[in-house]
Amino acid sequence: MNKKLLLISLDGCSPDYIEKSPTPNLDRLVRAGFYKEIRAMAPTVTNVNNVSLVTGTYPGTHGITANYFGDSNYWELRLPTQPYFDRLRQLGILHDTPGFVAQKVSEICDDPIAWRQQSEIQIARSQFCYQFAHTSDNWLKEWKTELLSLKSQNT
Repeated sequence: MNKKLLLISLDGCSPDYIEKSPTPNLDRLVRAGFYKEIRAMAPTVTNVNNVSLVTGTYPGTHGITANYFGDSNYWELRLPTQPYFDRLRQLGILHDTPGFVAQKVSEICDDPIAWRQQSEIQIARSQFCYQFAHTSDNWLKEWKTELLSLKSQNT
């Protein structure tokens, strides 16, 4: 017997909105099925959360971390960044159009985790993150120091 699943995600909708509003159709669906509030992933953007929801994995595993495409018609890369972005495009990590994203998703849909865990994918991702997405266990202190530095420069 095949069971069907209807997954409803109310993007950007706090549970408080639902609790304080009349929602007879949603209420009927909940009574007939299952309801679960889930916590948002960080960053709290649509693509990141939807992929986490349907894969049951964190962004660090599934690799979706943003909602946008880089469009060179609207922004220009600085020359030193070009090789990193070229490598991400070559490996199918960075896409310039939704069509390229759809094509990559079709290619890897049977096992996206295996694709993402390939060594060349991980190396390119790590190199990009090391160069452009600094992370630290001391992030709060570092942000505070940097913001105070900027504040003192402007006063």
